[in-house]
Formats: sequence, C-alpha cells, structure tokens
Amino acid sequence: MNTFKKKPYTPKTFALTAAPKIEENIELLGQLFMYVDQGNISEVKKMILGNRIKLSGTINDEGILHHAIMIDNSKMSESKKIELIDYLISNGAIINSYNKFNIISFFNKDHGPRDGSSLKNWVTGHLKKNDIDCNDIQIKLLCYPRIFGYVFNPLSVFYVYDRNSDLISILYEVKNTFGEQHTYVFKTKKDQNLIQHVCKKKFHVSPFIQMNCIYFFRLLKPGNKISVIIDQNDKDGKILYASQDGVRSDITNSNFIKSYLKHPLMTFKIILAIHFEAFRLWSKGIKFIKKRKKFS
Repeated sequence: MNTFKKKPYTPKTFALTAAPKIEENIELLGQLFMYVDQGNISEVKKMILGNRIKLSGTINDEGILHHAIMIDNSKMSESKKIELIDYLISNGAIINSYNKFNIISFFNKDHGPRDGSSLKNWVTGHLKKNDIDCNDIQIKLLCYPRIFGYVFNPLSVFYVYDRNSDLISILYEVKNTFGEQHTYVFKTKKDQNLIQHVCKKKFHVSPFIQMNCIYFFRLLKPGNKISVIIDQNDKDGKILYASQDGVRSDITNSNFIKSYLKHPLMTFKIILAIHFEAFRLWSKGIKFIKKRKKFS
C-alpha cells in the first residue's frame, strides 16, 4: 500500500498538477489522490467537508480533471467510483464543457464548416439550398463528444424541427479518416415514426469500398429511444451494415461520468477499431481503392 510522505502522492497513471487555487495545498491534494486510489471515500469526504481541500468550479488540464483520471484508474469498485464522482460533482466539480477542454466536451469546430462558427447558420444554409423551411427551427445533434480532447465521428445526425416541434429534415454528416466530410440532406414527412432515406454514395469513406454504391438510412424518430441503421449496397447486394441504438437520459455531470465509466475512452476506441479493421482487410489482400478527388 502506498503511504503519504512529504512529496505529493503521484500514481504512475498520470502526472499530478495542482490547480491555481490550491497550489499552496499541493501536499493535501496528493493526500486526497492517495485516498481516492485506495477507494477510501470517507477520508475524501472528510478532507472536503473539513475545507482541507478546495474544489475548483471547473475542470481543465491543470485542475480537477485529474480527479476523474485518478478515479478511473483506481482499483475501487464501479459503485464506489460512481459514489465518489457524484460526491465530487455535488461539491462543485464540472466534467463537461462547451468549446473548452474538459473530460467530456463539445466543440463547434468538430462539425459543419469545421471552423468553430455557428452550426445553426450552417444547417440553415443547407436547408435553404434544399428548399426546406428554415424559420424558427430547432436543431438536435446525435454525435460523440470529445473525451479528453479527442473525437472522431464517422456519422453525425442533425435532426431539424419546426416551430411546432415537428421533425422536418435530417442531415447526415459523414466523415472519413482523411479529415474530409460530406453531408446528405433530406426532408422528412410529418408524423413519420420510421424514417427512411435512400441515396447514391457521393463521398469516399473506406479505401476498401468502391463509390458505385447505394446508402439506405433507417431511423426511429427520436423519443425515449433512438436508433440509426445504415445499409450499404453495391450491384451484388449488401456489403456493409452499421447501427447505433440508445436510450434517452438527461444531460447531467453525473450521467456523463457514469456513461464514461461504462465506455471509457470510447472516441479513441472508435478510431483504433477503424484502423484495425482496415489492417485486417489489407492483410487479406482486399483491393485498395484510391479516392479520386477531395471533398469538403
């Protein structure tokens, strides 16, 4: 068992850095991390309740962020991790942010024009080009957030609603691993629970699948559950099937971190899985198809 000495306790899994508000309490912070690593929730609570440790109001790469790294890598049970994280959150820790680094974050520049500008303006522009009413619209986006600053979304789905909260359009934003993307835009029919769209493939995604293909999108209208299914077919039949399902939950710090604990480093796993499968196909001698032109 590790013991607390004069120097801050620093697990091998991360580099300890004090937040500006608690630089003078670096040794106390080290002791806090030691208790976290041991799963000693009662001592952690005593330190916070006794004002021995001041929690920062936000998390960044130099502050409370390391609590979550420490908790995730500790040997405590899942239930204890959740209990401790809930306690830290209730005492001021915030683990998600908008256009700012955090454990979980969302950046405008990961979507649309990819320059950080308004996504609503970008969606509105696509609606106008496709003669879809863009007055008083509401937009919901299905995508992965950044986790520790990284994300790769093979598919992001924009759901567009009118002033009466009726779904009027869907935008499928498709990305490849070459940093390019293309958006397929469709109208939707009112009161349609199962939404289906068909289109020709217009964008090079996989170097092992030719361009002469058809996409068949099937979605459930978002509610308590969500489902997205994509079939890709060539002249010989179906060559790819992809699906994503989920259950609605509130956007809260607690739900974010519980989801992270169930699926840690998901965004990194996505890109690794894509390259692993590509390597398997290449090793089997599958023909490599070069992309003909650059998309934007």
